Amino acid sequence: MSEPTTPFVEEWLPVEHLEYDLRAQRNLVPTKVHQIMKAFRWSAMGVITVSARSGGVYIVIDGQHRVEAARRLDPQSKVLCHVFRGLNLAQEAALFLTLNNTTKPRVGDKFRVRLTAEDPTALEINKIVESRGWELAQYGDDGLITCVATLERIYRLSLAKEAEPNLVDACLLVVTRAWGSNQYGVWGSLLEGIAALFVEHGSRLDIDRLIETLRDIKKGPEELISEVRHHAEIRRMAVRMAVADIITEKYNRRMKTRKLPDWRKKR
Repeated sequence: MSEPTTPFVEEWLPVEHLEYDLRAQRNLVPTKVHQIMKAFRWSAMGVITVSARSGGVYIVIDGQHRVEAARRLDPQSKVLCHVFRGLNLAQEAALFLTLNNTTKPRVGDKFRVRLTAEDPTALEINKIVESRGWELAQYGDDGLITCVATLERIYRLSLAKEAEPNLVDACLLVVTRAWGSNQYGVWGSLLEGIAALFVEHGSRLDIDRLIETLRDIKKGPEELISEVRHHAEIRRMAVRMAVADIITEKYNRRMKTRKLPDWRKKR
């Protein structure tokens, strides 16, 4: 990710001239704007970071909720800005990530900006997701994945274990072939449980058998999730471990040879 190398200048800019570009910025959260408005003080407005694009367009990089609150309270107001010039979109996104390094934008928002900033890990995860016919999103629906943090944990685990192919790809391959684009098939704990099985058993895990095991669950991933939650509560297990435990038991049914070791006995 390439950050700006040029210095900023300070300018007072009308709030009505400030715009947002969600490719390099988090989504606006209305409740946060309302909270700021309730306790708003111009003396606490602080400085807004913006990027001056061609054509006199000013894009807010940091401070959009404060800008939106000021705009609603007084559309004619001006705010003090640190103005960067000559940035490309990737540099704008990188600047957003730098300025928000110690704050907490939603994971999905931050990941989307990391894609714009051409972060290698984000790009590779997104490439894997799209190659399996899925799309990263902020909301759940068939064909969409929201558990970005889970995917990154699995991706980094895969690198640490030197797994090939990457565990994100292996997990998405399994659930997609078993259940298609069912949104419940990419539940975060479910993916982590399957990843744990790959890490534990490696090539001993028969992928075709695993897919068939999941496909045989009558009501699909929804039924499995319900069973997992109950199992985790009764056994006092982490949910992802309950996933691995239940899938292991189902996988071994009707098998006389090449069974997987009982998961609970190994913990």
